[in-house]
Amino acid sequence: MKKYLMIIRNSFMSSIIYRFHFFYTSLSNVFYIIVIYFLWRAIYKGSGDSINGMTFNQTFLYLALAISIFCLFKTWTDWNMSYEVIDGTIVIHLTKPMDIQLLEMCNAIGFVFYNFIAITLPALFIIIFIFQPGVITVRSLILSLITFLP
Repeated sequence: MKKYLMIIRNSFMSSIIYRFHFFYTSLSNVFYIIVIYFLWRAIYKGSGDSINGMTFNQTFLYLALAISIFCLFKTWTDWNMSYEVIDGTIVIHLTKPMDIQLLEMCNAIGFVFYNFIAITLPALFIIIFIFQPGVITVRSLILSLITFLP
């Protein structure tokens, strides 16, 4: 089990080693949330208080959290494995006394931790403290975190 924890740690550390990539991923998601905010603010300004039963705050919160959660679980495991098959480095993993599926899962978990710190936390900070949608409660946050559990 200790070797898999080291794989998670190494995957996380190799993700944060490039500072520009870290700031770029953080800022690109923040920029996307700002664009969503002003786009839907303009749409709701022209059409009234609600569209199909959803208010602006509900729509903005849904879209901003959806993109943040989508980015959280985007680990590119399939692409990494396809490149390992193409260039032959998968043989190195197959000769080691480790389960290759657990190895790839641990790499993905490390990358999810990176995505959480680089994308989801800044997005939640901006959504809650700057835009203040007014719909988020402690109960709703706890229930939404439970839905991520397997």
